[in-house]
Amino acid sequence: MPLVTTCHQNIIFQPAISLQLSIVENATYTIQLSMVGINGITGFGSWTASFQGLLNDDGVPINSEVALVGTGSYQGIRNPSISSLLVNLKIRVAYPSQLPLETPDPTETSWKGIVNLTSGSVLGILNSQDGQIGQPIYTIRGTYRLQYDEETRGLYVTNLKIF
Repeated sequence: MPLVTTCHQNIIFQPAISLQLSIVENATYTIQLSMVGINGITGFGSWTASFQGLLNDDGVPINSEVALVGTGSYQGIRNPSISSLLVNLKIRVAYPSQLPLETPDPTETSWKGIVNLTSGSVLGILNSQDGQIGQPIYTIRGTYRLQYDEETRGLYVTNLKIF
């Protein structure tokens, strides 16, 4: 039976995660991202943002990148080859008043997927949970580095982007 080396450590995420949003209309976007540890990793992280998405006169997004702000901290016995987190992304879209026309009701769409941390990189795919045709698929990418200090042994996740 092969010997598998494990170690107790923390996974620490940066306080801001970049999200490249798919903007199709002028609206207010409320974004919630959560990550839960799985496969021997425990912990929870949550990041949020409220964002005013705007299109120019030609229908092209003026701004589509938003910083999600929050914290995430995880710990557990980890096989050094891979760690996984279950990710849930929710985006609520509230439309501005269109008087004298009727303003559309707000919509909410959810995405879910697994993010793996392996070989210094973070990679995951988020698929729509709602089964709506035409919803984007989001990719999560980033890097991590192992850092030891006197009090903790940790993986520090940086440069995390969702696009």
